[in-house]
Amino acid sequence: MHLSGSPTRPPRSRMPRALRTLGNPLEWTDIQKTILIFFPPIPFTLFYLYRVNGLLADPTVEPYISRPALATTHSFLVGILSAFSGLFVLWFVLRRREGTHDLFVRAVIHSWFVLMGLGAYLVGPFSTPVLIGYQAGGMAVFLLFDVRRAAQGGLVGLLVIVGTTILERAGLLLYGPVFSSVVFAGERPPDVWVYLNLAFTVVLTAAVLAGTGLAMALARARQEEINELLATDVLTGLANRRGLEDMLEREITRAQRFDAPLAVVMLDLDHFKRVNDTHGHRAGDAVLQAVGEVVASHLREVDAAGRYGGEELLLVLPEAELSGARAAAERVCAAIRALVVEHDEHALRVTASAGCAALVPGQPRSGEQLVRAADAALYRAKERGRDRVEVETDPAP
Repeated sequence: MHLSGSPTRPPRSRMPRALRTLGNPLEWTDIQKTILIFFPPIPFTLFYLYRVNGLLADPTVEPYISRPALATTHSFLVGILSAFSGLFVLWFVLRRREGTHDLFVRAVIHSWFVLMGLGAYLVGPFSTPVLIGYQAGGMAVFLLFDVRRAAQGGLVGLLVIVGTTILERAGLLLYGPVFSSVVFAGERPPDVWVYLNLAFTVVLTAAVLAGTGLAMALARARQEEINELLATDVLTGLANRRGLEDMLEREITRAQRFDAPLAVVMLDLDHFKRVNDTHGHRAGDAVLQAVGEVVASHLREVDAAGRYGGEELLLVLPEAELSGARAAAERVCAAIRALVVEHDEHALRVTASAGCAALVPGQPRSGEQLVRAADAALYRAKERGRDRVEVETDPAP
């Protein structure tokens, strides 16, 4: 078998496929993240403009809707669209320039909360759509940016809501000036209120649920990738010692609970130091990468393999007795013996020695004891000429 010394592929990304080309938004730069704050409100603003235009043209809403206030709302929404469009143009310019652009980031965060606070004043801050939108935006800001800047923006938005409420209670402002009279007072609410409230609530709720689900999926995918990286040896692509020990302890617990067989194989490359001394450490790395691929390709799906240290590999073989472990080790050693690694116009060959140990029913053993037994068998294989497999002579603890 001929293999080149190409790097082992990194663990496969668990991010949703549709977002892999964009990357994880949680890992974007702050200037890139700001588009997630000021761009999503644009379609919502367009939707609200559509509804406002419809209300302005509907004579049946006259008893409930203040047309002057609604006209002000229309102007306010146009202003929001203009502001966000301007932010988008500025964002497009700044994202290509170096720097943190902290002032722009803060401006976007604060603008969002201020505009939400002013929008809440127009229709009443305690309506369901306002509460959903405000909470969703706040959650997104805290998720994307550092706590200090997010908290500052949130505080500014709360000050706007609290301030307008205080002025309303003092008689200086009207509560929900869009509505010219009480929408309902112990009676069936009018259709305009029901449908308007329902439309805003459904759209915002759907957006919040989609955004929350996406954020959680990204966070879970990232955490799984981190966990996999923490348990993976970067050079070989196999598990590292920490990951192996965790897997071994889980398999021992399972085997002892169900009285199932379990075996381990400690494998060491013979005279590996000569490869490093003669051809350099890059050559040694190429050999370890190739050996990792060979080992992984000769194991069952339920088996686990990893780099235990240096040129030592440990195989964990569930549902395998000592004889099965020996057979698996013989196959792996034969594949390594047949391996030829091409590196810098040199054909590199190595052999491996292996030691096997297994759990014995009725005789509990820890992972450390099992590995120690396999290591002792490996030592005998080295003493008896290398390039061979030995099994533990006395499996009792």
